[in-house]
Amino acid sequence: MQTRKAAGAGKKIGKDIADDFLEGKITLPLILLYDSLAPEEQAKLLTMIENDNRSWDDFLLIKKLLDQYSIKEQVMVYLESLKIEAHSWLKQISITNRYKDYLADL
Repeated sequence: MQTRKAAGAGKKIGKDIADDFLEGKITLPLILLYDSLAPEEQAKLLTMIENDNRSWDDFLLIKKLLDQYSIKEQVMVYLESLKIEAHSWLKQISITNRYKDYLADL
């Protein structure tokens, strides 16, 4: 398996952004990308993911598709909806203590 650093990407999230893909991990961006693709493109993506020898070129193609389909923006919208839902659930807890405050801060 090839690995290369995606310039500066690891500084923000603590790891190289290609790592998950090259390791064969299914992530939210890949799921959203899959849902955005036409059936024939979905089949190509599945083949790429299922291949034990994912390459740097495969990653670059995925990265291009992620940008093309605005997947980062979709992820941010999804995460914001989870945040709103989590805060709603926390508000329903009648006790107030530092643990609840820690959860709210997360």
